[in-house]
Amino acid sequence: MNQKTLVEVSVPDRDGTMIPYGIMNSEQAAELPESYEVLIAHPAGEPDSESGEDLRASVAP
Repeated sequence: MNQKTLVEVSVPDRDGTMIPYGIMNSEQAAELPESYEVLIAHPAGEPDSESGEDLRASVAP
């Protein structure tokens, strides 16, 4: 079995407040449309969250 890193994805609402979008593996998060403004965080509480663009670059083949 291939283990994948789980991440929490948040998106801004109209007021700019980040709201949870979902928990998914990092590959799924990287495949979200580039038009989505997302914040990606590791649920283990790593202090440095990644933008969707950073994650896409880190999992690119």
